[in-house]
Amino acid sequence: MSFIQTAITTEGLRHNNRAMVLNSLREFGPLSHTVIAEKTGLASGTVSVITGEFLEEGVLEKVEQSPASGRGRPRISFTPCANFAYFVVLRISAERIEFSLLDYKNTLKDRQVFGRDNTQTDAVKFGQMIKKQLADFVARSEIKQSQIKVISITTKGEVDTQEQSLLWSPVFGNQKINFRELLHDDWHAEVKLHNEICYVAHNVMRRAVQNDTVTAGDRHAVVWLSDNIGLGVARVNQHKEIELSAPSFGHMPHIAQGPLCRCGANGCLETYAGFYGILRTAFEAPTDVIPANFIPLDQMHRLAQSARAGDRMTEFAFRQAGAALGLSLSRLFNVLGPMPLTIVGAGLQFYDLLKPGLEEQLQDSFLVRMGQPPNVSFEPNEDRLAFESNSFVTLREFDKTEIATRKFKRCKK
Repeated sequence: MSFIQTAITTEGLRHNNRAMVLNSLREFGPLSHTVIAEKTGLASGTVSVITGEFLEEGVLEKVEQSPASGRGRPRISFTPCANFAYFVVLRISAERIEFSLLDYKNTLKDRQVFGRDNTQTDAVKFGQMIKKQLADFVARSEIKQSQIKVISITTKGEVDTQEQSLLWSPVFGNQKINFRELLHDDWHAEVKLHNEICYVAHNVMRRAVQNDTVTAGDRHAVVWLSDNIGLGVARVNQHKEIELSAPSFGHMPHIAQGPLCRCGANGCLETYAGFYGILRTAFEAPTDVIPANFIPLDQMHRLAQSARAGDRMTEFAFRQAGAALGLSLSRLFNVLGPMPLTIVGAGLQFYDLLKPGLEEQLQDSFLVRMGQPPNVSFEPNEDRLAFESNSFVTLREFDKTEIATRKFKRCKK
């Protein structure tokens, strides 16, 4: 092996060890020198060198923890230094825009929520509004823009995670918003964009990894039921890392030449299972017209009440929505193999009406007939799951790509 190859290998190993120490603190909280060595499998001497480097760089700080027995000397543990760097998590939904400020210890420092006007369909004006709200939000926290190191954005719709662009959404249609370009002139922070459903899937799978109930190659699907139908798939690789994808599930063809979809195509799954599709069927409205891009939740509750009271057309609309969803899931499982399924979103409130059609289609699928039915669970608080995983992944990736490799130096107050 050449000198250069040896240097690269040694440096890569050093970076990996630094990342392992940071990851153990993210996963398990403040840890002593001894426990870090146990969690990472690193030699005691290696842990001493790395924690010493992190203390000098300002990445970590020491904290005293009292013994569990209440007796003896306090134990010295290591924890991320809160003011080492700051991060903004931005969530854009149909109803609101939510800004959250996190410190390096992953502590929520501030949050501000703005209502959203969905009649504002100009993507350029929306982008300028986001810029102003972001600047005002950070300014009120008395933190300099240079101290913000990552701005992590989640939304629904079709996104390009390489360009950090929103490609299509129900509000803006095909008007593209490149968030990296939008924020480039005013912010030195790295800008990241993901479909929100991915982080819900990550949270569910992360719990399974922590409980050691999954093996390499296992997947978990999360379906979002509301005006739109979203899908996030989490997969565990051979290193027990979680890989995420968000296929265009809601716009997967369901029936050729079917009802008009918000995307402009015909017969997408969303045209049957999305709220506007259910309403259109219930009222026997023309299939070439979109009743509304977003259906108020109270109107959906009135439809559900009518269906539960025995109205046949409304009951049929919900059952048809469930059947369309079940058939699409059957196709997914046939292609990717069996996997657990978690259902989230406002549509959970109407699952009793969707269930007959959904289960009928699933029971008729090949995998279920072969004795491999999906384990179905429900999560009513998808907003919290998405935020938790967004913040966790954002800080962990920052640790791995910037801190472990020594690319980043402490920001000045």
